[in-house]
Amino acid sequence: MNRIPETLLGPRHWWPVAIIALCLLASGGQKPQGASAAISQDTLAALGKDSGNTGGLTPSARQGWEPSEDLVRLCDREAARWRARLGKGCSTVARPPFVLAGDLARDDLDVWHETTVRPAAEILWARYARIRPHEPVVILLFASENRYRTEAKRLFADRNVSVYGYYKPSRRCIVLNLARGGGTLVHELTHALVDFDFPDVPDWFSEGLASLHEECRIVPEEARIEGLVNWRLAALQTALQQDRLRPVRALVTSGDFLAGDVGLNYAHARYVCLFLQKRGALTRFYHAFRDRRAIDPPGASTLLAATGSRSWEELESEFRDWVAQLQ
Repeated sequence: MNRIPETLLGPRHWWPVAIIALCLLASGGQKPQGASAAISQDTLAALGKDSGNTGGLTPSARQGWEPSEDLVRLCDREAARWRARLGKGCSTVARPPFVLAGDLARDDLDVWHETTVRPAAEILWARYARIRPHEPVVILLFASENRYRTEAKRLFADRNVSVYGYYKPSRRCIVLNLARGGGTLVHELTHALVDFDFPDVPDWFSEGLASLHEECRIVPEEARIEGLVNWRLAALQTALQQDRLRPVRALVTSGDFLAGDVGLNYAHARYVCLFLQKRGALTRFYHAFRDRRAIDPPGASTLLAATGSRSWEELESEFRDWVAQLQ
């Protein structure tokens, strides 16, 4: 089968490819229906408010956006500061609200911005985040693992870091090891942008949505970022076969996402988000969960309504059958 050129990002993709428009069949989405009586009417109303001609786009995305003069000045100042901190052999570019810096040529930093950061950010703002950054988001890109680890230790005293990269919320800073590919950049970018819009997002959904984008297809003309099946599936299917995969409801409500088998938790949350995406409900779920966080802290009732399942038993059965058939 002939492949149409497209933007695909994953841990094994070293250099971002050019963004090329393409038309794809819509993922057979289903609107929530047949929800149980336990799901309140306000939950269903919240999930339905993104329907219509807007296609789920946030108001700022539909109206256009320009950075404020203050944000431009802050980004210029931050670029100068990082130029001095990184020293010889490094470059910086200010592209508000982003500042890119690292041991790459300035032109190469611009390529990363134009082919990965900007298009992914625009779609994340269009589909999810209503509030855009009011301060700079710094993205540090290092070409080798040795330089990445050296700078993480020197700049932040970080020693036990992911081999791919990580996000520092307190610094609004992404640190990336390009030797392991570019997919992690979109993963961490999701964290950084959601942080402004949904700062109290629980771990299960924060990591599920970000992990969904570590292997993705970007479709600018449709303002769509589409998560793809990736390497995390193997761990999920193995746990399912060995009968040690806990229910989705427990994943969402237990509050222990970063304890126990963390790798399996990441895979589980990622594929719950992919399950929502395949049903055309992920954007609606994000908006409803964010807006109803105070009355549904873990997002459980909102998730059940978004899937269109009548009960948790039905959701669990549908999810497990779907996971088992994935390749």
